[in-house]
Amino acid sequence: MNKKTLISILAVTGLMIGFTSFTADAATTGTQSGTSNTGVDVAAGTLSITSAPDITFNSKVDDIANGTNLTVSNSASSTTLETTDDQGYGTDTSWSLSAVPTKLTYTGGDGKTNTLDVASMTFDGTDKVTPDGTTSVVVGSGTNEGTTTTSLSKTAITLGTDKQVFGATYNGTITWTLTGNTGTIGGSSTSSSTTTPAAQ
Repeated sequence: MNKKTLISILAVTGLMIGFTSFTADAATTGTQSGTSNTGVDVAAGTLSITSAPDITFNSKVDDIANGTNLTVSNSASSTTLETTDDQGYGTDTSWSLSAVPTKLTYTGGDGKTNTLDVASMTFDGTDKVTPDGTTSVVVGSGTNEGTTTTSLSKTAITLGTDKQVFGATYNGTITWTLTGNTGTIGGSSTSSSTTTPAAQ
């Protein structure tokens, strides 16, 4: 093989190598695409009683012991009860707030004891009363989300006549229960809170 022939073979081989390399580079260029999943985890909300203040009532021995009718003791405090609905669903979610009182009792270090019957309760000046002082009654309801304020400034209790009553502080409780319908998927949730009213 002479020198001229060798140079020709090398030149052709070089051209082939260069062409092959260019073709491989062209095959790996261009736009590539792909997908990935995304989402958001939404934590469930709550239905809760965020503030349930104590309520104080005032009365007199004469009114309770000698009254021919049941005696009404108006609330001495001007306050509110707050509930929060963070369940979502907009107006598809409804809730109701109910209350039930216990009897009012006194037990002193002197050994004296007595119990006053709560015949009924009135909330915010309305006629939402318990007929026997022990039955739960709906105080408020709604569909609005967020915090709702229920006025307790005109809350009153009706006490039964009691000849054994004496001057002392009688204590009991009011149990508030917040019940909600959690919307279109069904189900319910309940939150309870107890406050201590005192009749003096």
